[in-house]
Amino acid sequence: MAAPWCSLTISHTYFASGTPAPLKLRPDAATAARLACCGVACLPQAGACTLFARDAALAATLEQGPPLLFLLSCDDAWFLNYSAIDQGALSLGSSSGLSLENSLFYADNALSGPELQPAFDASARVLRPPQFLWQPAAPLTAALLSVEDRRGQTVWQQQTGPAAQSAVELDLRGLPDGAYRLLQDGAAQLDFFLYQGAKAKLWGALALFGPFAGRWTWQLQARPTIWRYTISCTRLDLDGWQVQGQATATSDPPPPIVFQAASLGGQPPCWQFTSAIPIELAERPLDWQFTLSKPGARAGGAIRLPFARGDSPVAGAAPGISEIFVFL
Repeated sequence: MAAPWCSLTISHTYFASGTPAPLKLRPDAATAARLACCGVACLPQAGACTLFARDAALAATLEQGPPLLFLLSCDDAWFLNYSAIDQGALSLGSSSGLSLENSLFYADNALSGPELQPAFDASARVLRPPQFLWQPAAPLTAALLSVEDRRGQTVWQQQTGPAAQSAVELDLRGLPDGAYRLLQDGAAQLDFFLYQGAKAKLWGALALFGPFAGRWTWQLQARPTIWRYTISCTRLDLDGWQVQGQATATSDPPPPIVFQAASLGGQPPCWQFTSAIPIELAERPLDWQFTLSKPGARAGGAIRLPFARGDSPVAGAAPGISEIFVFL
């Protein structure tokens, strides 16, 4: 009877359950074939993948080959909006050279313990096919080009000719899909992910290096933003009123979150309340309660306010502003 042998789980603090349901994991074709040959069954779930082995000793022979590669898809267009990552660094023309069109998100356990690295906000890698043109910062003359895997093992080398070259055609068709580093005379030039499939179907990838048995996790964080309430009220004069965030914990709660008030005028009068610190977005916020109240008013007179939504655009530079409009 097959028993759980290896599990790969993604967690995300935005989700009330901790499980990012929009993310789906599946082994790539080569990994799926290797697992089947060793009697290992794969059970994909939302944000997770569990491997069951009929024979743990036979499953352990997988460690003699390349890492196990799992491909990630995402079916929520707002996922990056509520996740802690600098989207400005993933736009066309950014200084990082990365964009959502030419990159994917990648993590592995090559240099870490049970928690995969790097963290999500540093996990974007440029995507490259097995054959691609590389343009160095300066023309190459008799340079030694090499490619290393994630554990620093050289897996490919090429010596350029004596004539200066402003671009070099790299042929890496002998390498399996995965994360690599290109070096020139021992100096790192490009971290990339080699992939033979279609980018349209690939959002990210996770790799496990042996030994595989055990539990592996990749932790993602919710995006903290400045919350800004714009409140329009026809029946109350909000001059002197305040917005506060109160923790719902009954023992040792953190200090309240203070909001700064500003009058926008207009008819009906509008007031704006801006949080003094960034607040994490959440699918169903359970730890905080936000209210509009007048200091000194009777108990129970506070007005409950809605939360910032993860599926609403965040404006401005990092950390960004989540706009919340309230009509009373």
